[in-house]
Amino acid sequence: MLTLNWQGPIGIGNWPAASDEISGPKIYFSILTYDESVVVYIGRSKDFRSRLREHLSKMLGLGYWLRNSSCERVYGAKDDAFFTAVDDLPRYFSFIQEEISRWKFCYADCGEDVLNQVEAKLISHLKDHFPYEGKNKYWCENSRQEKITEQIDITMNIRCVSDISVEKCLQDCFGSAFKFETKN
Repeated sequence: MLTLNWQGPIGIGNWPAASDEISGPKIYFSILTYDESVVVYIGRSKDFRSRLREHLSKMLGLGYWLRNSSCERVYGAKDDAFFTAVDDLPRYFSFIQEEISRWKFCYADCGEDVLNQVEAKLISHLKDHFPYEGKNKYWCENSRQEKITEQIDITMNIRCVSDISVEKCLQDCFGSAFKFETKN
């Protein structure tokens, strides 16, 4: 039995002061909350601090889709769209700022030997239950799917998650498949 002791969320205004806190191998999820939808992304990293920098740098560099508050794409991260965005930087920087302010990350320590399998299991569950963009309150943004090669039983410990909306997102997305340990 593997217990994921979720920490966070972290995001704009509350990045950890000590980088050691977020360094090392982690499984993580990010959520972007819009008016009617929540976009969930599951990831893994051998160094979560570096991965966060990659995510933020890619967002700041117009490397990710941008959405408005209704979750409609306003930018597509393709070559032609990139140059159009550069021609109208103030408009697109406002979308970047909005996206980064929506972004919340939670993370859990995870041994490097099981990172791939844990990520695959979480993505598989999300894709099975929340597959279509715009058709559910929650939807999975992961485009890749690795094959699950071994059975791993996972418990989700969310006692240290400090945001009730993120706690609810975790329970809504994974409550049917994983055992939860909560504050109550």
